[in-house]
Amino acid sequence: MVVTTLTLLYLLFGVGGGDTQTTIERMDALVQEIVLDKKRMKQARSVLKEMKKESKRFQKELFGIRGKLLSIDAKHDASLDEYRAVFKEADEAWFRTEKTLIELRFRMKDHMTRPEWRALFAGLENEPASAAR
Repeated sequence: MVVTTLTLLYLLFGVGGGDTQTTIERMDALVQEIVLDKKRMKQARSVLKEMKKESKRFQKELFGIRGKLLSIDAKHDASLDEYRAVFKEADEAWFRTEKTLIELRFRMKDHMTRPEWRALFAGLENEPASAAR
């Protein structure tokens, strides 16, 4: 069970989180360069701000879930059901955030032209992650 817990913790906290924040910041900088229409740029940046807020909220929620897992791990007589309840909570948190971020993605797309959209993601692919730090 500890291996499962450690794996979940790695997946939840070892990847994403800070990388998501960095990606959103990189996207914001690229949107400012790519989207020339000021109104649409402001709208796209507003959506990115919501994405960043959701990402931070999710990380905070995961931190609470991590604490619950550590508490269960510390109990000598922890049950499988206790773990399952926390894993279910983590799954539900993930699905809520996934739904929100996908909805925001479509809202952002509505504020950008097809060439701007392509340029945004081409810029993300071509820019090393360390460049935004």
